[in-house]
Amino acid sequence: MRRTIMMALFVVLLVSALSFAGDISATQDADKSPAQAAAKPWFDLDKCAFCNTMAAEPGLMEHMNTHYFDISNGIVSITHIDKDFQPAFARAQENMQKIVVDMQGGKMPYMCEHCTKVGEFHMMGVKFDEVHPDFGSVVIWASPDSATVAHLQAFGARNNEEMARWETKAKESGAD
Repeated sequence: MRRTIMMALFVVLLVSALSFAGDISATQDADKSPAQAAAKPWFDLDKCAFCNTMAAEPGLMEHMNTHYFDISNGIVSITHIDKDFQPAFARAQENMQKIVVDMQGGKMPYMCEHCTKVGEFHMMGVKFDEVHPDFGSVVIWASPDSATVAHLQAFGARNNEEMARWETKAKESGAD
């Protein structure tokens, strides 16, 4: 049970990487093939049970950001949460734990591609170590298996790319 609760916590931390609220499911690029367009979005604040807990906290998404960095045996995610929004983050984490309890009872919610991958990493035996400095959270995702490390690093790179894309779109929409 502790492992499942920790999975929910890490999903929260990763989803927190989104630096603004909005309809993430609408961020698919026009140049994607029809097969890619039909795939689940990387993040889905509207439909994903885990992502939605973050989006449900007014202002939280705009007041936090996460960056991923490669290390020799995996990745490190560093999440900054503005001090005034740390209680909202804690509430989102609590709500994710409720989803995990439902999952333990057999109810499988919809999850975006990002949150699905986090669950897969847990099933692959990835080790997660977390610390909580004043500014938010630092999580080390590690594995002794080089193939898993490659998957983790690709995951971190994809998160950084998706967030940069959304930040660009947010700046462009704010310039209107």
